[in-house]
Amino acid sequence: MGECLGCKKKLGVFEGYTDSDGEYCKNCFPKRKSILKLKEITEKEEKKRIEKKLKEEERNDKLGKRIYKQKASGYIEEVGIGFNGWAFFFGPLWFLVKGMIGMMLLVFIGNLLIASFFGWIGSILFCIIIGATANRTHEDHLIKKGYSILKPKRK
Repeated sequence: MGECLGCKKKLGVFEGYTDSDGEYCKNCFPKRKSILKLKEITEKEEKKRIEKKLKEEERNDKLGKRIYKQKASGYIEEVGIGFNGWAFFFGPLWFLVKGMIGMMLLVFIGNLLIASFFGWIGSILFCIIIGATANRTHEDHLIKKGYSILKPKRK
């Protein structure tokens, strides 16, 4: 003896179905059931998507990578964690490939100056510092270009 929540029709004493939300007529109740089934399906898909993302995060943790995504284009860039051997060996060229022309010039000129004052030992120490800081520099560059991290850093 209430009102259908779907179509607002008045219900008789033994007419309609009662759900946790309220009462429904015989026309609206099947629609309500299909909506609930659809919600269950989407919740299952969401759980699968989250599980897949967690597995990929675990894989990236093992590989030692962070993933950045640009909001405008959707382009994804992976950045390593820790020491970068490519930046150690190829210094200025690595920065050029990554699109950091200012850093490329700074590393090239800095390495020339250090090599002229301290010799090859100073140059090798400079390359070790570049290898140790290259990934963080690349992350800062990506953030300035509008990228955001997909996988948060874990402490």
